Amino acid sequence: HDLHGLEHLLGSGVPGLHFPLMALIDYCGFRLIALSILPVGRTTLMYGSADGGKTVHRQVPELTARISRATAALNLKEHLVGFRG
Repeated sequence: HDLHGLEHLLGSGVPGLHFPLMALIDYCGFRLIALSILPVGRTTLMYGSADGGKTVHRQVPELTARISRATAALNLKEHLVGFRG
């Protein structure tokens, strides 16, 4: 599902969005997804969450607008994720 999601985001046609390198590898009956390791941390994450949704980063208005355009092209709607306490 990761590869399909990436393909759809790339196909949304929104300029200025950047994605990690990803490859689907089939070898001798085995399939794996290889992803580049990104240096994501508290100071580098611009959009999303690195702690299971406890903290959601979206402080860069230009990036938030790009994500909104991509999700609109994919017919995705903003929604809450997680458990209610």
